[in-house]
Amino acid sequence: MNILVFNKNSVISGAEMVLKDYLIKSKHTFHLYCLDTQGNRQFFSQGNMFETVTYFKHKPKPRNKILLRIQYVINIYKDAINLKRHLEKNKDKKFDILYAHNTQSCFAVSVLAKTGNIKLPVVLHIHDMMKGEYFRYLVKLFCRGIKTVAVSEASKKELISCAGLRGEDITVIHNGMDDDAFYPLNKKKAGSAFVIGYAGGVTPRKGVMVLAKAFRQVASANAGVKLVLAHNNKRDDYFQEVSAELEGLNVEFCSLERARMNEFYGAIDLFIAPSIKDCLPSTVLESMSAGTLVLGSRVDGFPEALPERCMFETGDSDALAELIKDTIDHFDEISKEIIPVNMATVKNKFSMGKKIKAMDDYLSGLV
Repeated sequence: MNILVFNKNSVISGAEMVLKDYLIKSKHTFHLYCLDTQGNRQFFSQGNMFETVTYFKHKPKPRNKILLRIQYVINIYKDAINLKRHLEKNKDKKFDILYAHNTQSCFAVSVLAKTGNIKLPVVLHIHDMMKGEYFRYLVKLFCRGIKTVAVSEASKKELISCAGLRGEDITVIHNGMDDDAFYPLNKKKAGSAFVIGYAGGVTPRKGVMVLAKAFRQVASANAGVKLVLAHNNKRDDYFQEVSAELEGLNVEFCSLERARMNEFYGAIDLFIAPSIKDCLPSTVLESMSAGTLVLGSRVDGFPEALPERCMFETGDSDALAELIKDTIDHFDEISKEIIPVNMATVKNKFSMGKKIKAMDDYLSGLV
């Protein structure tokens, strides 16, 4: 089948990385209509994901918050008009499905579907939890009544309870993990520092300050512990606050390409995902697949992957500190028990093979 993918994210996130893994191995043929940014051009040029790629532009964002929201809604309708024109211009490609990848992209596609301006089947792929009243309002306004893929059971529940989507319209297809890319490596030599790792955005939603405060407690009781944070963030105010909390401790900030992330997971002893709001980040599944012990907050999609023994109360830095200390004290015992379970969970529930089959079958069933 020929599928047109609409993407208006301005930055590359874990959702786009998971999309890439799927598209390269899918049996379908995909075309991209995408917001023109340097990051998007660089990322989507990799790996022969698409048969054709077309970019569109937005005006610069206003700085005023009210004007920003007004411009955002205007852009939704502009995107819908331009997307309709793109479909008409490319009739010869005979698209079978219009696929909105990520929540930002869903609104314009929903406008087309609800106004009856296209005959194609439409599917929305929502990777986000329902964070913020304005965001929930937009999902409720635009996305109800349209076939939707959610990436976790927790996400599906919130789409129903917070945004009013119907359960029968939502199919859960977990993000898949490529076990050819993420697998156990030889661990560090005995006697080296105990290394805790984090990878992802240094943002409030990811709860990195919770980890920073917990690590300060852990480091005060154990001088032989190190924290490594892999990120691609701008050094904004929140980043500076996290850095200040970690000042004077054994901490390393680094930036790694995704192709090197398996090395990162293999070089640490313990991965921490302290999210405040999160469906289920790909870094958790990657760490599990790489045979690295993972601790995560008890939030949203995390209980669908992590054992209860490895979770702590969301936002509670004291609870995280105690869990880290206990994990270090009983590391060999816990690792022997939990790591095989985690690796089996990824293989049986979150493998890329399962994701590819489920998505391919789902898309085929829409036509």
